[in-house]
Formats: sequence, structure tokens, C-alpha cells
Amino acid sequence: MLKIILCLTLIASLTYGQETFWSACPNSNGVAPDLVESDACSGTLCQGQRGTVLTADVTFTPRQNHNNLEVRVFATILGITVLLPSEPPHDNACNSIFLNNQQQQCPIQGQRQYVWKIDMPIPQSLPALNTRIRYEIWDGTTEAMCAIINAILT
Repeated sequence: MLKIILCLTLIASLTYGQETFWSACPNSNGVAPDLVESDACSGTLCQGQRGTVLTADVTFTPRQNHNNLEVRVFATILGITVLLPSEPPHDNACNSIFLNNQQQQCPIQGQRQYVWKIDMPIPQSLPALNTRIRYEIWDGTTEAMCAIINAILT
């Protein structure tokens, strides 16, 4: 019995702290990010203020080449998934993709690690809420990357 308790304690201690403010999208063909970094995020949550700009670096390695990268952002509001508006240039990840710290243009190549530098306004029209936000970049037919962000909007 003592061995079982020690084993469970070890498992709990190894997995404790691995929770983070972002995760892979369930039921997605796109790759999960390798890393997501933002001054607005720590631990298990991001805090955003409506009417301000969210900045983040999303590092990812696409599986295949992509000629364009459309941005789609969804939030769950009162149990309903809503597509949030994205205006140029924030609707096109090709405008903010970096490879080895140098800005790139599409197409991007599979199996190379890129950084998508998000600099996206948080619409003032959104209600204050605690939600999960789904960030996708896709080429019109295939998701290149997908991440879920746990967020509080104030």
C-alpha cells in the first residue's frame, strides 16, 4: 500500500505545475504550438482588457507547406462559440511570421519552426468574461496551428 501511495505522490508531483494557460485544440488537424509566451499570461490564465492589444509569441512547427495563413479566433460566450472579428493586418498570420528572428512572408515550409507574433486588438464590444479562446491559423482548407487559451477579459 505504501508503494502505491508513493507512486501516486510521485505522479502528482511530476504533473503538478505542468498546467498552463494554453493547450492543444481538441479535434484539430493543426499542430499544437511548441510554446506560447505573453506578458498577459502566467500560470493557467491570461488576463486581457477589452480595448487594449494582446501581444504574444506563438512558436509552432507546421507539418506541411502553407501558401497562406488566415487567422480565426473563437470565444465561447454564454455557451455559444462565436467567431471574433479580425481586421487587416491581424486577419493574416503571414504578416507576422518569423523564422530565425527574421520576418517571413508566405508560403511557409513544413517541419521548420516559426514564431507567429500576435499583436491583436481585443474588441471593446466583447463582454467581460472568463472564457477559452481558440486561435487557429489555416490556409483555407487545412489548419496549420491551433491553440486554446484560458482567458479572463475585463
